[in-house]
Amino acid sequence: MRKNGFSLIELSIVIVAISLIIAGIISGQSLLRSTRILAVSSNITEYLSSIDSFKEKYMGLPGDLINASDYFPDCSDAANNPCNGDGNGSLEEILARKECTRSWQHLSFGKFTKLITTGFALTPPIIGETIPESSISQAGYWMCDEGVGNRIYLGYTDASNDIKGAVLTPPEAESIDKKLDDGAATTGNVTAEDGTGKTGCLASGDYNFSNTNIECIMLFAIEE
Repeated sequence: MRKNGFSLIELSIVIVAISLIIAGIISGQSLLRSTRILAVSSNITEYLSSIDSFKEKYMGLPGDLINASDYFPDCSDAANNPCNGDGNGSLEEILARKECTRSWQHLSFGKFTKLITTGFALTPPIIGETIPESSISQAGYWMCDEGVGNRIYLGYTDASNDIKGAVLTPPEAESIDKKLDDGAATTGNVTAEDGTGKTGCLASGDYNFSNTNIECIMLFAIEE
């Protein structure tokens, strides 16, 4: 007669089965993450192409377009946030003008993105509403000139409501850079920097390959 309980062989089989299930889950998560990272390149290529098409059609940069209301009657003014930009070629987010926030709205009204953006009060950018959501969950794309020229920023919303929360590991950021540009963290049209409160994205001016923690945001240049 067999005593109650499992034999060592049975326990071993259960342990192996559980290990295989866990390994499958981890492998699946890794594959999903890789797919989402790869999609960033497609997103950026699409957005940069849309911006170029917008400039060609309207002779101005989305958000900075000086006569946007002539083309987009549904683009209404808000306090300290007019629909029209100042036309100086730089996307500025200042007290009297919110060109960075307006940029995605102009693209949407011009039918260059699928994002629908309507009311604009003096609020921070809202991922998935006033700026597009990335393929990386809860991360978004912010278009602005913050002292280094017009850029699309990829990041999370940080505590200051800036889209500068770290979203990528250094190796992930480097893989996107290599696909779109020169693969160097501080040169070319694709660059990276530390996310808010992070210090481990870069080492000696390049990607910190030994660091696999999420440390980086990315910047994609909008060509003049």
